[in-house]
Amino acid sequence: MEQADQNHLNKFKEFIRKQDASISLQFKPAQAFFGNHLTELDADGTVAIRINRKNKLYMRIKFAGDPVIGYKTADVGLSFGHIDQIKLVDEEKDRPPVIIFTLSPGGFEQLDNVLPGLKDAAESSLRGSKPTSRMMMLSLGLFNEKDDDSHLQIGFNDQGLEYSKCTDFDNAKIILKDYISPVMLQHFKEKVAKKKDVSTVVPMVFVQEIDNQEFDVFLQRQRIVYQQRTSLFSRMSTYQNWHISIPLNSEAYSKGSAVGIAVRKPNKQHIEDFEKVGKLVRKRKIDEGLEKGDNGVQSSSSSSRKSSSSPPVSTQLKKSTIDVRGMAGYKLCDYPLKPIDGIDPVEISIKDVKTLDRKEFVNDAILAFMQNYIYIHRMNDDLKKRTVMCNTFFYPRLVRDLPQLCYSQRRPINLENDAQLEENLLKLHRWFKRYDLFGKDYMVIPVNEDLHWLLIAVINPAGAIIDLANENESRNAPKTYMLFMDPMSGLDPTKCNHMSYCVKRLLKRMYDLYKAPEKKYASANPTMYDESRVIVVRPKNIPIQDNFFDCGMYVLHYIEGLFCSPTGPITVNQIPTLDWAEHWPEAEKMCDLMRDKVYNLLNKTIGSDNRSRLAQYEQICRCGLSREGALRNGRRHSAPHPRRTPRHLDFYRRCYSLNPPNKNIINDEPMFTTPRGIAIMPLTQRVRSLRKPEEGFPLAY
Repeated sequence: MEQADQNHLNKFKEFIRKQDASISLQFKPAQAFFGNHLTELDADGTVAIRINRKNKLYMRIKFAGDPVIGYKTADVGLSFGHIDQIKLVDEEKDRPPVIIFTLSPGGFEQLDNVLPGLKDAAESSLRGSKPTSRMMMLSLGLFNEKDDDSHLQIGFNDQGLEYSKCTDFDNAKIILKDYISPVMLQHFKEKVAKKKDVSTVVPMVFVQEIDNQEFDVFLQRQRIVYQQRTSLFSRMSTYQNWHISIPLNSEAYSKGSAVGIAVRKPNKQHIEDFEKVGKLVRKRKIDEGLEKGDNGVQSSSSSSRKSSSSPPVSTQLKKSTIDVRGMAGYKLCDYPLKPIDGIDPVEISIKDVKTLDRKEFVNDAILAFMQNYIYIHRMNDDLKKRTVMCNTFFYPRLVRDLPQLCYSQRRPINLENDAQLEENLLKLHRWFKRYDLFGKDYMVIPVNEDLHWLLIAVINPAGAIIDLANENESRNAPKTYMLFMDPMSGLDPTKCNHMSYCVKRLLKRMYDLYKAPEKKYASANPTMYDESRVIVVRPKNIPIQDNFFDCGMYVLHYIEGLFCSPTGPITVNQIPTLDWAEHWPEAEKMCDLMRDKVYNLLNKTIGSDNRSRLAQYEQICRCGLSREGALRNGRRHSAPHPRRTPRHLDFYRRCYSLNPPNKNIINDEPMFTTPRGIAIMPLTQRVRSLRKPEEGFPLAY
């Protein structure tokens, strides 16, 4: 924090201690919930904490009118004597900070007098649960969209002049804990003294900070869903209550009656919707007309005709009305099931598993699933603490609104691009707020650009920092290595130049924000950042894909190869002479079988019920690795032996095998002009031995 901002904050704290009536502590909620009910605030949209004429703290909220419930626009002042507890939830990557106010029963009654109907709306969706309906959750927004540290605005009046400043949520937590909590304690003691109740126990904490796991439990109890952004480039995430329209054939609806989720009428994609059948509907109506006479009484002749010659219309209708598109969006699981520090949970649906089919591009959900699996099951606790696993949204946020390959060294650097990159870096700083990036040993960044997956791994980020007290020793220490691993052989240096430049700028900016002298994670001795000590390396003999659709599988092997070698994870001392073939001699074969490996792990994770639903979808759509037929060697013991006569097309075995597929399935269409074929050509190897790829090597793919 700058010195001027620190002086302003200290002055504000002094005015709080004096209980000056001019102080103002303002938040700007993006969303406000009372219990499960989403409440609209006024256009001003601010929640202010001030001191009234009686030197008592109160909170002022401007509510917008809600014609559905019945109350009108109101400016409400709520004393802190009617607030039992305040809970604080810190920001987490894309999730904004949250403040939860628990109102007392009397305070909630007074609020209902001003806003009639609000109490009933909050309690009805929670089945009359009064303690949970009295909780007001505020998801905080920013006062300045260009400044991610503007969640709080503090102001006061000093000698006739008004001062106002925006600050981050960390300072808001300090103010609420150290200065607002004692006031709440005093209000509580005064309330107990009026009642003359000696047996009342004073709460231990009035302002409490809760972690993400406790907050997830709170959201589940309140029946509020955190709606993450649905695309890589969407701007923000929101919260939603469960009182939304849900298709009948979805998992949320099937579990709704069990957990008490209120659901409205389904959409037109209902699994029993006969309007989509067309000719079969018309045929069914004709049959109904034959079954009934003029008086609507069924005749014996029509009954016999129906039993003998009429086709089984109902069975055909049931098979024809299956909503395959809605079925593809069925959620199979969340992985991991419980929140784990260091990784982000991922939601797996049937359409995600479908990307594991042969010749399909694997999507970000499957890659994140395997990345989480490696982190949880293949890395020990010490290695987890030394590793930063970035999710697939990280790199798109880093290069948002930047032209493609603008730092490829084939064109001059544009100042507008530099300004945009700097803005992106400032928005990413919250990702590294909870830990010291330069205290880690590994940073893994999966990248998807132009429908192609590749991997960037930063080894030993602290190697670029020079300790000025021991400069000679620091310069002789291992450097920072940036591994650029491209399954397309990396013959084109433009991508490497562009991406490595952006990641280098990221490291430099994070040092300035957190590791420089007098910053949050500053060292005891003075230090400086030397960007020339960041060396970009392409490991020798890394496997290269022999097609144009398996890049995601190779990236998963790169991540697994960094940490899961039989000799242990690859260290910084091994990087200068790293030969991938020495650690993984059969790397290319392992990459070819990665699809089956991920598919089998998913089948073990999703459970038997979801596994049956996945098999049903694969049978209907005739897709999936479990249906590769006679070319698969494995067979379940309970499965029938192969028949001499071919089976009916509507029948497929609902079983999957852990055995790898036949090689003919993987390489059924060999191509000469594959990335691997180009890389192993004698001419390519000769040229690469004479000229470095970074020195303007021409395009090769």
